[in-house]
Amino acid sequence: MGRRPRAASWLEPAAVRRATTARDALLELPAAPRRVGVAGWSILPAPLHLGLARGVDAPDVVDVTGDLVALRQVKSPAEVALLREAGRITSAGAAAFAEGVVAGADERELALAVETAMRRAGSGPLAFPLVLGGGADATATAVPFPAERRLAAGEPVLLDCGGTRLGYCGDMARTATPGPPPDALRALLDATLAAYEAGVAALRPGARADEVHAACVETARARGYEMPFLVGHGIGCENQEPPRLDGLDTTTLVEGMVVTVEPGIYVPGLGGARIEDTFLVTRDGCEALTHGPLALWS
Repeated sequence: MGRRPRAASWLEPAAVRRATTARDALLELPAAPRRVGVAGWSILPAPLHLGLARGVDAPDVVDVTGDLVALRQVKSPAEVALLREAGRITSAGAAAFAEGVVAGADERELALAVETAMRRAGSGPLAFPLVLGGGADATATAVPFPAERRLAAGEPVLLDCGGTRLGYCGDMARTATPGPPPDALRALLDATLAAYEAGVAALRPGARADEVHAACVETARARGYEMPFLVGHGIGCENQEPPRLDGLDTTTLVEGMVVTVEPGIYVPGLGGARIEDTFLVTRDGCEALTHGPLALWS
């Protein structure tokens, strides 16, 4: 490994083999394998599959995607340390957002301030394209992107950002208003916060992913709102990993998993809101890895 790859990895140096064909790669191994495991089976190109199947002694080619995904759900102490750093970096972006949400602010300049804060805090490539936008129509889409416009007093402004640390992702969302929101929007914002708090309260070892989803959805429904999307997901070296807090995934949460809680309510004509943090499932509850004020409205 060269100097740059070493600096970009938290792992010990490893040998990297390059080969023109799959068969050549097998031939370079110290001993001919009897079985070859492939992660990412569903997107494996046909020529590569055929090359593996025609390798040394016709090895058995098997799909190990599920096994790898299952292993990745529970993080090692080294991975938790990197995710904690990614959370710190991401929180710096959210802090810049909270400071910059004022009437008249340019969306693109605010987005630049958020990304700059994460970069200065030590972020590598962003975990995903920065989501930031204001106004009823844009925020109701759940994923607004910075536009050539200025923020208006009392409108919803949504941020979803994620920095990285050595390949591990942070994820955090906040909704703010530049000045007091109208009553209908305030009710939507308060309901989103209540759903977030219910989800966090349900996040503990032994709980199922669908139970955390239900806690958020039922809290919002009691206030007259529906939640059409998932309310959280696992996170690690990808921004979205299993388990999914979507009402269908019945995975039992265990100590060492890292997941987000991100309930959102989106109403056309009124606006949308999302509050999200990243959490480590601990022995008796959960620990927030991202931090910042929750209710960014007057």
